[in-house]
Amino acid sequence: MKRTHRILTALGVSVSVLATAMALTGCGGGNRGAGSGGAATGGAGGNVGGSAAGGRDAGSGATGGGAGRGSGGTATGGAGTGSGGAGMGGQPYGGSLGSGGVVGTGGGSAAGAGGTSASDGSAGGSSGPACRTYATAYTFASSLGAVYSFKCSHSETASGFDRICQQSSTTDTEHWASKSDFIDEAAAVGITKVLSSTRSYPAFRTDFNYDAQGRLDTIVTGATPYITYDQWDDLKRPLHGVMGVSCDDAESNLSYTDRTSTVSTATGVCAQQLVVTFDADGIQAFVDYGNGTTATYTTTGRATVCR
Repeated sequence: MKRTHRILTALGVSVSVLATAMALTGCGGGNRGAGSGGAATGGAGGNVGGSAAGGRDAGSGATGGGAGRGSGGTATGGAGTGSGGAGMGGQPYGGSLGSGGVVGTGGGSAAGAGGTSASDGSAGGSSGPACRTYATAYTFASSLGAVYSFKCSHSETASGFDRICQQSSTTDTEHWASKSDFIDEAAAVGITKVLSSTRSYPAFRTDFNYDAQGRLDTIVTGATPYITYDQWDDLKRPLHGVMGVSCDDAESNLSYTDRTSTVSTATGVCAQQLVVTFDADGIQAFVDYGNGTTATYTTTGRATVCR
């Protein structure tokens, strides 16, 4: 049987945040950005990732890795291609799919009067990646022996954008306000814009709340705050947070590189040093839980979503 565990935060959260107290079944995955320590009641968490007492074979980190923003159009409006950056991978609650950005165009059109960068181009420049690639099929394999396979797809609806992953009788759904928000997460490891994650069986929901500046500030599992962030970098990625009572109010520190996300929680039942590594598309590839346990994600299918 699969071990059940809860996610932890958000970038780290989702890396976390992304991990939260979601009931996971055997695989991890952090979807977004910051995640923090493992769940208090065992199992790894994801955004997540991390492990708590028990259930360390499942669950994985949260954030996805990736390159930076796309370069904007030239001063004369020439077309400029920028790195679309890889985003985060994995589902916050069960490691459903890993996603990531791909190299995409970030500059203004040849006919437009773009600025010197994507952020200040006036004729079509875009500060974010043009596309994001995610895993439509992948296998999660824990060093403890657990192996699970997932099939994933996406859907754009009147209410926003969904990413859906299925494994056996369980369906995991992540929801964004728009397709653009989904793609924007691919700009850099740790960027989070997802609004919610739900699991059909056993039923579980995690909500990601943001402040007025669009920074992830709280991850709520069920009706209970899992972690609250109070420090961010210039990309609005969480750098520090305080976990809830289930994790003894422990403090978590988060850091990022182009291809990795690290969540460090020094004390309490959720203590961990979680490192998640992403591939060239920003899809989650490997997780080191820092306790001798690791997990490998093997992607066998991919899909790209563009603006």
